Amino acid sequence: MVARVPVLEVRPCLDRGRFPAKVVPGEPLTVEALVLPDTVDVGAAVVLTAPDGKRRDPVPMRHLGDHVWSATVTADAVGAWTYHVESWQESLRTWAGRVVTDIDHGADPETVLAQGSALVLALGNEDPAALEVGDDLLDTTTPAHERLAEGLAYVASLPEHLGRADVGSTEPLPLRVDPERALVGAWYRLAPSTPDGTLADATARLDHVAALGFDVVRLPPLHPTRGRPWHCAPVVGGHLDVDPRLGTVADLDALVQRAHQVGLEVALELTWTVASGHPWLEQHAGWFVPTGDDTWRLDPDAEPAGVLGLVLETLVGWADRGVGAFVVQDAHHWPLGLWEHVLRELAAAAPDVLLLSEGDASPAQAHALALVGFHQTTPALHEALGVADVEDVLAGVGRGSVTRTHLVAAPGGGRASTLDDGGAATRCAWAAVAALGSPAWETSSTLEEVDGPSSEPEPDVATFLGRLNELRRAHPALLRRRGLVLHRVHHAGVLAFSRSDGEDTLLVVVDLFPAFPKSVGVPDALGAPGERLQDELDGTWHTLDALTLDPAHPVRVLTARR
Repeated sequence: MVARVPVLEVRPCLDRGRFPAKVVPGEPLTVEALVLPDTVDVGAAVVLTAPDGKRRDPVPMRHLGDHVWSATVTADAVGAWTYHVESWQESLRTWAGRVVTDIDHGADPETVLAQGSALVLALGNEDPAALEVGDDLLDTTTPAHERLAEGLAYVASLPEHLGRADVGSTEPLPLRVDPERALVGAWYRLAPSTPDGTLADATARLDHVAALGFDVVRLPPLHPTRGRPWHCAPVVGGHLDVDPRLGTVADLDALVQRAHQVGLEVALELTWTVASGHPWLEQHAGWFVPTGDDTWRLDPDAEPAGVLGLVLETLVGWADRGVGAFVVQDAHHWPLGLWEHVLRELAAAAPDVLLLSEGDASPAQAHALALVGFHQTTPALHEALGVADVEDVLAGVGRGSVTRTHLVAAPGGGRASTLDDGGAATRCAWAAVAALGSPAWETSSTLEEVDGPSSEPEPDVATFLGRLNELRRAHPALLRRRGLVLHRVHHAGVLAFSRSDGEDTLLVVVDLFPAFPKSVGVPDALGAPGERLQDELDGTWHTLDALTLDPAHPVRVLTARR
């Protein structure tokens, strides 16, 4: 039934409340609704209910116009929350605000005071003083203006929650509060190259990864494969086995232990394509579809319950060995309902495990994967060829209420003309886009492998990566989904965007193709064109109408703070 003060179209509301909105502790959630008053002033508030069932203090909503009301709330603990909107009439305060005008316009004072008395007396159960004030308003032995003054003083002294009438409530909507690392992370991929040849070699590089400020180390598939190890080749051994060319399960345990010691979580990429000899194929031949060249693809529709069990067994098995995150390629090619079941079961068995969907999912597909439980998805930054393409990716970083982006800057992703063949300056520029454009980002050990010296001075890639992660830790604005604004730049090939959380604001200017020195203008960012701004990368000072970029400094991260 519609409340006396109707509240309609509460947002976010995902698939009529079937799926929860998602935040991390302390991340703002903006709740909006249509609140429809009539002739009486009204109020509305958002109420959070914690996983333990305790209500948090209501957060007042404010009217934005056209009956749209809004409030921003934050949850402080991981778990399953709810939120709802309460509404009420401010009958007593409406009376107090109009009473003098009504009398001045000819209303009978005794009638008006009687109306106020009834409203005040209704508070008697909550405030005993209301009984005395209500009776006083009816006492005709006292002049009307004195009684009115007493009544108005009483209303002015009331706490906000008293004096409300016809309080109504919407149905609760679900809110999932994930661990902070579901939103924020700096990932480092150990790529299949000579320095990372075995698990022991990878373990030896963990101190370097941690020293650069990364908090997740990503491993390629460990399964025994028909091709080279560390690759997404068809799997020939068990999905919970380690390729003997990489080492043993004990070597993996040692890697995980060392990673945790230096503050790194371990992420593992998985592949579901198998070759002859894989135990799954021998046990469940009907669950696979041949794709040629002795390769078989797991078919989720062949036996949904069985496939679900295999996938879940694999995820839980690796999680039991200390793997804290998984990378799933092309998850959008699988039935969404299967992932919904898998992730629900995984959350119950290993609630701290994160899942990243990587591939060419469209924004709508990424949204759907986030709805059913994936924590992060990778937009197609690897396909960007210029400023316009990158702007399209960045424009989607804060879009929606559940999708969390994970930007990747790593050679070998299909951008052969830039990262694969680019020098240190180009690699630093694209790394800055990923690291400063999204709360979660990733690069690869191959980014540090620059071929040959350059004729121009260029930044040291490893040092630059470490500095990017320092900036992320120092600026809360860089670790939020919202607050990214694109800016016009008077130079082709140069990208500019600002990040802000209200108190912390930065302007990032990146030369995506740093072949020669450039002087650029960004007229619509951070203040007046002539105002001096400091680059947090090298400490130099610049103005918005004359920013200098060159191969040694392809990125500027500017703030106005002194």
